[in-house]
Amino acid sequence: LRVVLVPTAAARQRPDLAAAHGRRAFEAAGARGGVAIDVQVAGVLDGRTAADPANVARLEAAHVIHLPGGDPDLLPAVLRGTPAWAAILRAHAAGACVAGASAGAMALGERLWTRDGPMEGLVLVPGIAVLPHFDPGRATAWREVVDPAGRLAWLGLDERTLVIGRPGNTW
Repeated sequence: LRVVLVPTAAARQRPDLAAAHGRRAFEAAGARGGVAIDVQVAGVLDGRTAADPANVARLEAAHVIHLPGGDPDLLPAVLRGTPAWAAILRAHAAGACVAGASAGAMALGERLWTRDGPMEGLVLVPGIAVLPHFDPGRATAWREVVDPAGRLAWLGLDERTLVIGRPGNTW
């Protein structure tokens, strides 16, 4: 199983640390399940690395693409319209699982909250906004800012929660 970690959201902090944590978690899960896992990192941190042919090839060959947490604004800002995002979409269309944790999950929806205000997400999951680390009080405030017209479905994810979706919105 080829897993590719994309630590874009951690670019302002420690993307190497985000990748190391992800590597350990996937390798441990593989060991518990008796599944051989090849964990790689696509170091997509800016426009230059989003166009790097090695990163694009890694992403296209992935079975699982994981976007760890960090700053949610970085994922759409760095990935949108790049060869790396096109590779992720091709891999997904070919059957790869695209997963996100915290900021990574937020960015996969249609709109997301950032410290600087709402922004358009990557829209891999249209019609959805994700609220990670679910807290009912935050849900109301985020909805008012991110989706004042109330047209999006909100997905509140508590800690250690997994939601699996398929193309065509089968959950």
